[in-house]
Amino acid sequence: MLIIAGLVGGLAIFLFGLQLTAEALQKVAGRFLRGILGFVTGNPFSGVFTGAFITVCTQSSSATTVLLVNFVQANLMKFAQTIGVILGADIGTTLTVQLIAFKITDYSLFIVAAGFLVKTLARYEREKFIGQALFGFGFIFLGMLLMKGGVEPLRSSEKFIQALIAFKENPLLTFLIATVFTAIIQSSAATIALALTLASQGLFGSAPLEVVQVSLPIIFGANIGTCATAFLASIQVGSNARRVAVAHLLIKVIGVAIFFPVYKWFSHFIVSITDIFAGTGEARMLANAHTIFNVLNMLILLPFVGALSRLVSFMMPGGAEKAEKPYTALLETPSLALAEARRRIEEMFSTVSEMVSKSISVLRNSDRRLLEDLKNMDNIVDNLHKNATIFLTKLAQGRLSREESGEEIKLLGLSHRLEGIADTVNREFLFMAQKVIDDDLSFSFEGFNEIERLHRVVCDNIELVENTFKSGDTSLLEKVVGSREEFKNLWQKSYISHIDRMHKGISESFSTGAVHFHMLLSLENINSQLINIVYLIGDRD
Repeated sequence: MLIIAGLVGGLAIFLFGLQLTAEALQKVAGRFLRGILGFVTGNPFSGVFTGAFITVCTQSSSATTVLLVNFVQANLMKFAQTIGVILGADIGTTLTVQLIAFKITDYSLFIVAAGFLVKTLARYEREKFIGQALFGFGFIFLGMLLMKGGVEPLRSSEKFIQALIAFKENPLLTFLIATVFTAIIQSSAATIALALTLASQGLFGSAPLEVVQVSLPIIFGANIGTCATAFLASIQVGSNARRVAVAHLLIKVIGVAIFFPVYKWFSHFIVSITDIFAGTGEARMLANAHTIFNVLNMLILLPFVGALSRLVSFMMPGGAEKAEKPYTALLETPSLALAEARRRIEEMFSTVSEMVSKSISVLRNSDRRLLEDLKNMDNIVDNLHKNATIFLTKLAQGRLSREESGEEIKLLGLSHRLEGIADTVNREFLFMAQKVIDDDLSFSFEGFNEIERLHRVVCDNIELVENTFKSGDTSLLEKVVGSREEFKNLWQKSYISHIDRMHKGISESFSTGAVHFHMLLSLENINSQLINIVYLIGDRD
């Protein structure tokens, strides 16, 4: 009973440590993670480095693959781009096992204490999360220490020794058990950590070669079993996103198919490499076996990324699919969720900017078709606003850093204001433009020029604000703020001129009197909302 308690309790603490560490690293590396999507290109080499980096931060290749499933589903990435990222993720996940292989379990409580002190005493959020990461690492090693103490009595258990002998003689059975166990606990690192614990107690034998030969089927099984998480995440998504999960499994299966038949020769290679570069020791040999397997698999498959992509697409046929709302898995990585939210706000900016710039053409050319197109664009903005609001609100219900919380509030505010501008264009400016077309009204030459001048100022301002949001260069906002008085003076002059023309009895001005005035008001409304966005983007009062 004590053995089971030691193993189960130690494994639970180990997994808890992984979760704490992953959460903290994501917060510390949030800015890098937010920009990571821009780094992923069609170049598979950049994908490998990106996948390794994301996996170091998420502490799980399964988590990275789940994110890829959602990126493809949301049209953030193309399926072909994910192959290199998956190969990199498989390497990144080995870092945890490499850290575990360092013999510092005896100092685990000191690491926990140090992490707690840093987290408690730190004044800034970044330092607090560094303390949490240290705290989590301490729990990882504490879990290893408890598992090590739990299995120690097994060295004198005759039944357990006999069972191990049976496993040694049947590596395929060992492989299958490791696969199922990893699929259940959804952590290859935990499975390999458990194998490392048994090996360190001499339960896999005393000779280095024997230890590696017993461990390799477990390592192979752990690598296959970790694919289960991505498969669960892909159940309710489109076929294009499901290809990511299939690709992950296929990459692992190919690797195991290559190395399992020659695992005894591979064991000699692992032992020799460990002797040359890292000294002896069961833990180090197992960690190296895990890393070398994934590195070699990456080197073998990297030249065939295109072929793998085509093979998976052939296995999983399906046409182009419409992007859907971001999935829940993205919410588990706030920095990446915010990157997705920013992308959607950028899409809103582009759509609203196009609505504003083209609205004058409806008036100039009496273009009914364009009028309908712009009204449909307002519906697109409404849907983007609805999805962004739901997504950001759900994100705010999780654990966000102060910086992430501020970003979430800013993006939510931008979504509201952009939707307001689209509504103003549709319900005020375009409504009046339709009245002009339906009633066959015409403006005076001077009156239309005044509307055009104000419209041009608004278009310049929205272009500046959009470029500021996309580039982050807030110096551009000063031009928008500086134009506020110019716009106000131009608006008042246009209004007075319009009244003067009506007093003079100019027929065009008299017939379009109310329409002209409402159009001026709509442009003033749009410009005021742009000024509010300036203050929001620039964090100004």
